[in-house]
Amino acid sequence: MKRAWPKIFVILLLLLVAAIQTQQQLGFPKVKPLQGAFADEAPPQWSIENWLSGNFQNDFEKYHKANFGYRPDLTRLHNQIHYSIYGEVFHDGISMAKDGQLIGQKYLNAWQGLNPETDIEIEQRFKTLQSFHHYLKEKGKVLLLVLAPDKVSTYPEVFGLEPNSENRRNNYHKWLQRLKEDSIPYIDFKAHYAQIGKSSRYPLFPKTGIHWSIYGMNQAMDSIAHYLRQNSSLNPPQMLVDTIYQSQDYRKVEMDLEEAINLLYPLGKEALAYQKYRMSSGEKPRILVLSDSFFYEMYGNGLAAKFFEAPFFWYYNKRALKYDWEDAPRDPNKYDLDSLINQTDVFLLMSTTINLKDFPWAFDARLRKDLDLE
Repeated sequence: MKRAWPKIFVILLLLLVAAIQTQQQLGFPKVKPLQGAFADEAPPQWSIENWLSGNFQNDFEKYHKANFGYRPDLTRLHNQIHYSIYGEVFHDGISMAKDGQLIGQKYLNAWQGLNPETDIEIEQRFKTLQSFHHYLKEKGKVLLLVLAPDKVSTYPEVFGLEPNSENRRNNYHKWLQRLKEDSIPYIDFKAHYAQIGKSSRYPLFPKTGIHWSIYGMNQAMDSIAHYLRQNSSLNPPQMLVDTIYQSQDYRKVEMDLEEAINLLYPLGKEALAYQKYRMSSGEKPRILVLSDSFFYEMYGNGLAAKFFEAPFFWYYNKRALKYDWEDAPRDPNKYDLDSLINQTDVFLLMSTTINLKDFPWAFDARLRKDLDLE
């Protein structure tokens, strides 16, 4: 029997190699792909020149590392071992704070002001938006800027930060200062959520996600509609909450960070709140929203359509999504701006802190070009 063990070991090793190669070459059995941003490596192109230069060998190594059999499952196993044994999250851009709160490093950097936008850049963009506000006002239209909240400013102590330690020269404070100095209508959800974060009966952010909870998101959407009713002639419907229930059955958006760290087993879940509601009567305004991902779930799950007529969403000003027009052109630049203004009641521009560096994503340049604004 002792002599048989080396043969058994070799056979098992060959079977393992064969299984890995079969999965890599034939895609069988299917494995769940990894979540998050991973660059696809194309098969290298062989040529004498590439071979002699060594480029083929380098490209083949990259391709093999990215595509070897069972890579997603083995990666999850590796990440799970680090998390279960060492309490580490194996991800360059995500960390776990006390109480199991996941956070993206970019949000901590934004709090500290490590991605600053220059005063000149902000002034130029703000001046254009200021002109756009007056341009729309003359036509009976509304421009509304929204500063979205983030988990760090809502729960700073969880991440070992003093509530008043935020860099006062970061992009958020620069934009807020200019908004306070001028007349552009705005809503500062970042400050509001920071104020009520501790006292809120229900979590405004899930531990496992980077975006607001469904409960927090619904509160924000209804607040936007309330602001428009109070500060314009528009009368969008109101959310009438009948009951609030708690559940650990999270929506996908509430687990986006958990999915990105690619573990074998799900993390523990706290109960989150969800509203059961109906809508009051009202007239749905026509809206164009230019925003980062904080509006994506509002659009995608139909929430925005309960308040506004067929919402038009320009995702980072790069992708156009029309709620009632599935085949709408995806490039925002394909749409005539004058026509859009005539067909729209509200232009809502929203960004969370980490994206203010590029906000409003070259939309100001288009306003200067197409409308000849300052």
